[in-house]
Amino acid sequence: MNIPNVFWGDLKHLLSGLGETLASLAGNNLPKRTSRIRQGCIEFITQFKKIFKFPEAPRKFWPAAERDKFCPFFPNSPFNFFTLTPAIAGQAFNLFSTLTFILFTLTFNLSNLTFLPAQQRYEFSHPQMGTVFRLVFYTEKDAASAQNIADQVFERVDTLNAIFSDYLPESELNRLSDQAGNGKKFKVSEPLWDILRLSKKYAKASKGAFDPTIGALTRLWRRARHLKEAPDSARIAAALKTVDYRSICFFKNRRIQLKIKGTRLDLGGIAQGYAADECLSMLQKAGVFAALVDAGGDIALGDAPPGAEGWTIERPGTDSTTETLILSHCGITTSGGTYRYFEDAKGVRFSHIVDPRTGWGITQHHLVTVQAPDAVTADAWATALSVTGKSSRRTHLKIW
Repeated sequence: MNIPNVFWGDLKHLLSGLGETLASLAGNNLPKRTSRIRQGCIEFITQFKKIFKFPEAPRKFWPAAERDKFCPFFPNSPFNFFTLTPAIAGQAFNLFSTLTFILFTLTFNLSNLTFLPAQQRYEFSHPQMGTVFRLVFYTEKDAASAQNIADQVFERVDTLNAIFSDYLPESELNRLSDQAGNGKKFKVSEPLWDILRLSKKYAKASKGAFDPTIGALTRLWRRARHLKEAPDSARIAAALKTVDYRSICFFKNRRIQLKIKGTRLDLGGIAQGYAADECLSMLQKAGVFAALVDAGGDIALGDAPPGAEGWTIERPGTDSTTETLILSHCGITTSGGTYRYFEDAKGVRFSHIVDPRTGWGITQHHLVTVQAPDAVTADAWATALSVTGKSSRRTHLKIW
């Protein structure tokens, strides 16, 4: 059965084209389904080829003239069986009949697919974590169902804030910080366990440029911004002694110990990205896949909007210009010292971002944008790179 390999290439092109046609005719309501149909047909061809063990033959050994002779019914396609030997013709005709039945069935049922409700755009917002959470998503669900989904997502954000906040005295994070240095192991919730594990991972990878134990320093600098006066060097030195991500120890059954007395945890450089990913995950579990979650600039992206290649994201530059990015299935965050800062009596501008290694607010005023597989990764690395500069050899990151 010496059927050239290009036979299968042509069929794959045919089926790929059919999949694109189905997607177009469906009014972009069913991009996932048509993609799966196309992929299923291609996999069918691949498996059939393996079963019958057809030999490989590079395209260059099958000139166009020979191929047209092989397929006079359709130029450059494999559908004339009369020039084949009887044994091969039988095999090919059976395959053609099967594929024809599949394609006819899909086309016949397309009329049913196109009558599904078109996806509607919904947008909701909710203030939390010192910023505004914004959901934008597309779904065929009605407005009441969309509102119910958004309410559940925002309820989860409220729950995470009650766990992660270092402003709320009774937050789980602060209750853990209160145990620092007493030798006790504190049992924590799954979200706090998860985010602290991630935080320690990013702290180690960034060599301390991101550090969740920076809380004692951030408290000093919050007061400094209010007074518009840099903290005393002695106070900074004292607070710096409590900062060391390596002092966070994890034990079985979600128990955590903070070894250094006076350590205060601060998840300000990672919590919003974590929450954005959590929101996107909840939307996907509710059957909403074309979605954008914006947690004050920490953005988590799902599938692209219907009919679009991706979500339109405006990336700010340091020179007041913007760059338009088309993205999906990723996280992206912009951070830097140009957003929030104060200027002391000597004219020195100190950013709200504190360098955990020195204890001082950073004074270089540049923006860092990080694109990563998810929002929590983008958030943590944007914080770290705001401290160290933009250079990084992390292949899973895109940095501007």
